[in-house]
Amino acid sequence: MAREITWERSGYESRVDVRADEIESFVEAVLSTIDVEAARSSPGQWEAVCRFFAGCARAAKVQGNTPRSGGKRIAAYLSQEFPGNFEGSNDGFFEFMDWLSNPTSFRPSALRLSLEQR
Repeated sequence: MAREITWERSGYESRVDVRADEIESFVEAVLSTIDVEAARSSPGQWEAVCRFFAGCARAAKVQGNTPRSGGKRIAAYLSQEFPGNFEGSNDGFFEFMDWLSNPTSFRPSALRLSLEQR
């Protein structure tokens, strides 16, 4: 007697789609670790901030297709808020993945450390 296994989950929503609705909280958490006004006043530092969020956008895109296009929505938002030509940036990639996997215990530090090393 052959049985067919189905992997359907009722009420399932993609983690990326859920986080796309909360992307502003991620940005706020990251920016709260730095002096935003000082970073904006320094072209080099603001470029580093934009490159960081480009890496986050890249991490969102590699999540693939989801029912509500969460990765694309996140990438579009971050690209609009932090423009620049930083295609392929890894800055921010892993910190975004940390937030994506566990937003409750997320404690950003990578951007602040990056700016302190400049």
